[in-house]
Amino acid sequence: MAKRSAAPTSGEVCNVLIRLNREGWRELKILAANEARTLQSLMVEASNDLLRKYGRRPLAKGPTD
Repeated sequence: MAKRSAAPTSGEVCNVLIRLNREGWRELKILAANEARTLQSLMVEASNDLLRKYGRRPLAKGPTD
């Protein structure tokens, strides 16, 4: 069995799974299309906004950032 580190090292990417109702999912997909962005990039932006809200550094990046 592979060992898992407590925290990702620089350059590693971790996955996050969330569950949304169908209407919320649809609205996010429409928003992404309207903004010509990926859902991934919107979620990274949202994650950084949440970190800022709680006084944390906005360090979230996607795998291609």
